[in-house]
Amino acid sequence: MTTIPSQDRPLNGLQAGEYLHVRPSTLATWRRLGYGPRYYRVGVRCVYRLEDLNEWLDDECIEEPGE
Repeated sequence: MTTIPSQDRPLNGLQAGEYLHVRPSTLATWRRLGYGPRYYRVGVRCVYRLEDLNEWLDDECIEEPGE
């Protein structure tokens, strides 16, 4: 298991995938489709900020009727 970095350090695709419980290949597919959390290009790598992952999760929240 990869350790999740602190709030101020970017996460690589493996770390972001573990945080969201998806495979890094899923994140790559989402990027290609224009879906998923905000990411940043650093050279040829894609990195994610923890706050962007949390914001994306909040935006994806589905509230069931009566909740």
